Amino acid sequence: MHLKTKFNKTYRVRKVICYTLRFLFSYYQLKFISLFFGRVFYQRKLNKLLSQKGKELKHLFTDLEGLFIKAGQFLSIAGFFLPETFKKQLEGLQDAATPKDFLQIQSSLLSHYVVPLSDIFMKIEETPLAVASIGQVHKAWLKDRTPVVLKIQHEHIERMAEIDLTIIRRLTYWIGRFFALDGLDYAYKQIELLILQEIDFEKEANSLISISSSLTDENSWSFPTVFSSLSGRKVLVMSWMDGQKITNKEYLSLNNIDPKIIVDRLWNGFCRMIFDYGFYHADPHPGNILVDKMGNICLLDFGAVSTLSPLFKKEIPGLIIAFSTLDVKKLTKQLITLGFINDSPAAESLAIDLARAFNQFLENDIDQLFNPEGAMNPEFWNNPVSHIMLNTSIKDLSASFRIPKDYILLGRTFSLLLGVSFVLRPDENPLKYLSPIVKKYINESTQSQWFKEGFKEAGLFGRNIISLPKLIRDTVEQFQTGNSSLKTPDIWRSAKLLYLLGQQFALIILTFSLLYLARKDYDGIWGYNISSLFFTLGFVSFLIFLFRFKKGDNLFRQ
Repeated sequence: MHLKTKFNKTYRVRKVICYTLRFLFSYYQLKFISLFFGRVFYQRKLNKLLSQKGKELKHLFTDLEGLFIKAGQFLSIAGFFLPETFKKQLEGLQDAATPKDFLQIQSSLLSHYVVPLSDIFMKIEETPLAVASIGQVHKAWLKDRTPVVLKIQHEHIERMAEIDLTIIRRLTYWIGRFFALDGLDYAYKQIELLILQEIDFEKEANSLISISSSLTDENSWSFPTVFSSLSGRKVLVMSWMDGQKITNKEYLSLNNIDPKIIVDRLWNGFCRMIFDYGFYHADPHPGNILVDKMGNICLLDFGAVSTLSPLFKKEIPGLIIAFSTLDVKKLTKQLITLGFINDSPAAESLAIDLARAFNQFLENDIDQLFNPEGAMNPEFWNNPVSHIMLNTSIKDLSASFRIPKDYILLGRTFSLLLGVSFVLRPDENPLKYLSPIVKKYINESTQSQWFKEGFKEAGLFGRNIISLPKLIRDTVEQFQTGNSSLKTPDIWRSAKLLYLLGQQFALIILTFSLLYLARKDYDGIWGYNISSLFFTLGFVSFLIFLFRFKKGDNLFRQ
């Protein structure tokens, strides 16, 4: 495809809109057909549909490149709410960014520097060390033979980001209106902040300098040095750092490095960044963390950084206590103050259900968090918290929750750190590494005083609550949160339901043959269309009848 065509706004808009409409049509068509065939039929067809649409989305993102590659990477890593059959198709996007021709790289460098490249660099390796959707990295040597890392932004990436952000903004607006979903505009703003932060290399350089200065007294940590005079918005030059990925256990063993020491150093450094300094590296995946032969840790790639706000520091102890005690008013107040939820009864009820499920998860399911490779275990999502999220409509979730960008990045940071810990120490519960660090900050850190008060109050509550018999405690909890009710049979509704069933039975007899054909699985690309055709023929024969008994149908589905 010609480069100008790929960067054309009309082309990109058309590709995204066509995919979205095809997806929505197929999904709601399946939803309607499944009203007559049941949930087992729906789940079987849905898995095939999601797998097919996931592949189509991967092809779309690969074709459009640019910001959409980044969007696909975010979904494949952080899209825990997505069905596994759909998300799995996007995993290949982690390596889908293709290297640009070295002539393009030279062109970008020449447009940045006002002197010939030979006056600055002795050599630039043509084969990149790494390629991402925004730019790529090459090893180079300065004129004085100093080895450096050269990070160059892809040509036209700023223009593509502008176009793609416009597409996403309009798409979220119309989806929000069509499905009456609140909060999609807010979600877009968070995505926009993330993207604009990563495409400015000057900000990345400043972030690197700022974070490295916060850990100058940590002898076991090292950071690249920025060559500011050679760097700018589109080019970043840093010193070369020797080492291997932190998860390379063979390398650690060869150099007699204890993985437990590495994990302790990793957590200690990040806790200092987050809780003491309040500004931290927000993308600590194994490729961004090196370990040298002496066991020192080196951080790379500071495009994704975040802050821990003073408000969060102030309010988090109360949030911990509220979650532990299931204090309805306090929990809701804390979440509203932090900007997590709206002030509404539905949001309050959902928050309480999640708090109870989260407590159960910490007690019973935390050991299933990661698989042996350090990635999230697909089976892990079969837990109480996920059940609530998956059984809550998207409309209710979007209307209740507002998760700011900084909190999303904080959760992602801890998730990646836990994954690294699990790879290095698979025999240990990853959360055990937090215990001594939390204790240290409670006892020693003057800047982390907020931790001390929160855990002190939680401990006092724990001593009191444990003295209550479990049955009484559970019962009181149910009545306090409004989750206790008395139910009586509705005889009138049952009679009406029987009457409706007789009518529906007659309807099914009339269209049985066509519906039977629609239910069968058909192979090939047109399988879904063949099933849909048979169903449509049967559906037309009783469309008027269905609308006449719309109210009765609602009762039947209940």
